[in-house]
Amino acid sequence: MATAPPFKVLGYGHTGITVRSMSDSLRFWKDILGLPILWQLSVPSTVPGDPTHTITGAPAGAIMHVTWIGLPQTPHAGGSSDPGHISALELIQYELAADATEEQKSRTPQARSWDVGALHVNLLVQGLDAIIERVKAEGWSVYSGIFTVPEESPEERSRGQRICYLRGPDGEMVELTEIPSKG
Repeated sequence: MATAPPFKVLGYGHTGITVRSMSDSLRFWKDILGLPILWQLSVPSTVPGDPTHTITGAPAGAIMHVTWIGLPQTPHAGGSSDPGHISALELIQYELAADATEEQKSRTPQARSWDVGALHVNLLVQGLDAIIERVKAEGWSVYSGIFTVPEESPEERSRGQRICYLRGPDGEMVELTEIPSKG
């Protein structure tokens, strides 16, 4: 019989997304999707221990601008029903030191949804078509069709859901799932 490990995962903390422009990202996450800002701060490299470098491995001297975006709880989809528990997205914009190398400043290509290690954020929504219209009007990419889960699906909870993928301003993958209304 296996023994319990000497550790325990207590729960989900947050998902972090590195962004090029905090203002463009907030236009997407806050203004278009309507999600609230929980808090914002900048972590200068002058903080003892240079946490930006120590925690993330960013080049020494980088400044980290952080915005936490609140996500509604969805107990029926596996989320917490505790009103004190908040799921969040952490948007991070790095400001590299002037002497950063070109290699440090370079950006990686966008991952495709099927690339190993690619991540996406899933949001449960109402008004999927209106969100898609707004996203397209802002010039961002909806890169999948809308799939409706058939009524014959063996996963009963998923029947009738409408799902699509889009990309935020920095290429981040966002899956939108519209759950059919009951009744």
